[in-house]
Amino acid sequence: MNPIVANPPAPPEPDAPAEQPAPTPERRCASCGASLDGAQEWCLECGAGMPGALVGRPAWRSTAAIIGAAVVLAAGAVAASYAALSSDSNRDASQPVTTVTATATAPPAPAAAATPPPAATTTTPPPVTTTPPKISTTPPPATATTTPAAATTTPTPASTPATTTPANTTPTTTTTSTSTTTTSSTSTPPPSPVITPGQKILLDPDAASSYNPYGVNVTFGDPASAIDGDQTTAWTAGVDPATAPHMDVGLDINLRAPQTISKVDISTSTPGMIVQVYGTSESADPPSITDPGWIHLADSTLKAHTKVTLSRAGVKFRHVMVWIVQAPPTPAGGTAPTSVAIDELSVIS
Repeated sequence: MNPIVANPPAPPEPDAPAEQPAPTPERRCASCGASLDGAQEWCLECGAGMPGALVGRPAWRSTAAIIGAAVVLAAGAVAASYAALSSDSNRDASQPVTTVTATATAPPAPAAAATPPPAATTTTPPPVTTTPPKISTTPPPATATTTPAAATTTPTPASTPATTTPANTTPTTTTTSTSTTTTSSTSTPPPSPVITPGQKILLDPDAASSYNPYGVNVTFGDPASAIDGDQTTAWTAGVDPATAPHMDVGLDINLRAPQTISKVDISTSTPGMIVQVYGTSESADPPSITDPGWIHLADSTLKAHTKVTLSRAGVKFRHVMVWIVQAPPTPAGGTAPTSVAIDELSVIS
């Protein structure tokens, strides 16, 4: 037997099948379950993004897009407002005014990493609001009443306002204008009182004062006692024995305001003393009786009651001075007086 036939060669082993790549698992949307392609990062059914869809992408691009859309919308609203206002300026005053209110939508916050960018948003312009015009009526001019101290302005209420009826609506607006006038006041000295000639001038309780320009060392009584209307009280001035009967003191009367004077009415319990009457227009007494500020008006030897007539008629004075020149003489067989007195003194205009 043929050895070749008896031992036939073994048939060749079939080739091992090539390794097949593992099938790619099917990707589905985690939100709605829709099938996704291998490179698809966003679901076409619900718009959800796959995990890691936004990784590595700059977040500023989506934010810039949102802000840009908001700016475009705001610019459109402003343009619409300007167009409406420009058209209103050409309308008649009686036509209603259309006011367009623009509302700017604030840009939304940037989306989170796992949230897809928001879809394009279309902002509907706000509705147009029509407001009837306000009609103002100018009130008549205010009448001002001015006094020396201040000015008072009394506003006059506005007359019946005009009425406009836009679109079956009757708005009525009344405007009242108030005017204020300010007048600055300037301090001025009080005016001189009106005095009738021959009338006794009313004196302040403190108008009298002792006048001792040379500092004579004598004692004075209360000057107010000479003008209090009481004959039982008197202003007194001591007599210096070293210079007696000569004296250099006086009683000053402050009239407060310049006034014309014609007489001085004097009552005294020490008659016989010699006096002189002076006047000055200055606000304060001159420093001495010889000062040119004093004007000599009269000389008199006083009796118990004497009206001393003054010169310089028509001249106004602020101070009147009764200057005592000499004390009464010593009576025969008596003693020299130690003081002189003016019981009452009145100034006649």
